[in-house]
Amino acid sequence: MKKVDDNPWLGEKVDNRRLSELIKRWHDLHGQQLTKPELRLRKLDLQRHGRSHCQQDHR
Repeated sequence: MKKVDDNPWLGEKVDNRRLSELIKRWHDLHGQQLTKPELRLRKLDLQRHGRSHCQQDHR
Protein backbone atom coordinates (compact mmCIF):
# COMPACT_ATOMS: atom_id res chain seq x y z
CA MET A 1 0.00 0.00 0.00
CA LYS A 2 2.97 2.32 0.55
CA LYS A 3 3.69 2.35 -3.21
CA VAL A 4 0.16 3.54 -3.88
CA ASP A 5 0.44 6.27 -1.24
CA ASP A 6 3.73 7.50 -2.76
CA ASN A 7 2.09 7.97 -6.21
CA PRO A 8 5.13 6.82 -8.24
CA TRP A 9 3.18 7.22 -11.50
CA LEU A 10 3.09 11.00 -11.05
CA GLY A 11 6.82 11.33 -11.64
CA GLU A 12 9.24 13.76 -10.13
CA LYS A 13 8.28 17.05 -11.76
CA VAL A 14 5.16 18.81 -13.00
CA ASP A 15 4.42 18.66 -16.75
CA ASN A 16 3.78 22.27 -17.83
CA ARG A 17 3.34 21.59 -21.53
CA ARG A 18 0.31 23.10 -23.23
CA LEU A 19 -2.39 20.77 -24.51
CA SER A 20 -1.62 21.95 -28.05
CA GLU A 21 1.99 20.76 -27.61
CA LEU A 22 0.84 17.36 -26.40
CA ILE A 23 -1.58 17.00 -29.32
CA LYS A 24 1.17 17.90 -31.80
CA ARG A 25 3.60 15.46 -30.19
CA TRP A 26 1.00 12.67 -30.18
CA HIS A 27 0.21 13.37 -33.83
CA ASP A 28 3.88 13.34 -34.81
CA LEU A 29 4.58 10.08 -32.99
CA HIS A 30 1.34 8.15 -33.46
CA GLY A 31 -1.47 10.04 -35.16
CA GLN A 32 0.11 9.99 -38.60
CA GLN A 33 -0.15 6.18 -38.57
CA LEU A 34 -3.95 6.30 -38.38
CA THR A 35 -6.47 6.40 -41.18
CA LYS A 36 -7.23 10.03 -42.09
CA PRO A 37 -4.64 11.55 -39.73
CA GLU A 38 -5.53 15.14 -40.74
CA LEU A 39 -9.15 14.60 -39.71
CA ARG A 40 -8.11 13.18 -36.34
CA LEU A 41 -5.75 16.09 -35.69
CA ARG A 42 -8.46 18.59 -36.65
CA LYS A 43 -10.92 16.93 -34.24
CA LEU A 44 -8.41 17.10 -31.40
CA ASP A 45 -7.72 20.76 -32.14
CA LEU A 46 -11.44 21.54 -32.16
CA GLN A 47 -11.89 19.77 -28.83
CA ARG A 48 -8.93 21.67 -27.41
CA HIS A 49 -10.39 24.99 -28.54
CA GLY A 50 -13.77 24.07 -27.10
CA ARG A 51 -12.14 23.15 -23.81
CA SER A 52 -10.18 26.40 -23.61
CA HIS A 53 -13.36 28.42 -24.28
CA CYS A 54 -15.18 26.51 -21.55
CA GLN A 55 -12.38 27.20 -19.07
CA GLN A 56 -12.43 30.90 -19.87
CA ASP A 57 -16.17 31.03 -19.25
CA HIS A 58 -15.78 29.52 -15.78
CA ARG A 59 -13.10 31.91 -14.55
